[in-house]
Amino acid sequence: MAEKRTKADERWASMRWFAFLLVLFLLATGAYCVAKDADNGSSKASTSVSSYLSEIAKKCGKYYFPPAYVSNAAGEVACELQSSGSVKDIKVIVGPLYKRTKQRDVLAYSALKEAVTKAAPFPKPPTEIPCPVRLLVTFNKIGDAKAKLYATSHALSGK
Repeated sequence: MAEKRTKADERWASMRWFAFLLVLFLLATGAYCVAKDADNGSSKASTSVSSYLSEIAKKCGKYYFPPAYVSNAAGEVACELQSSGSVKDIKVIVGPLYKRTKQRDVLAYSALKEAVTKAAPFPKPPTEIPCPVRLLVTFNKIGDAKAKLYATSHALSGK
């Protein structure tokens, strides 16, 4: 004869299933984290490079003050990052244009170049970065910048 299940029995059964699924989930994610850490430290290397680039971007963003009349303050600056953290060959790739004439805005271009010049020298790059390397700093607005590395001369060629 089958016994009648009460609500308490149903709750215990559902709690057991929940506990079982929770343990499976924790085991699966724990095994994934251990496997990721055992990956010869390559994930740690990319983390140090990305944190270095975000540090550069934050430092450059502090010094970017475009002219007040510029509605779109976006721009890109390329330079060559040395192993000491210094930069050379600073060049504005893309910058704001005058509204009427659609020509480059000299003051806005100089503000872009000055932001990188004042922010330099940067801290020494991590060993994972083969120096000298091309660095591209993208400014979206005041205080907001992003940095990327290029192994080729792509950033300075303007292509």
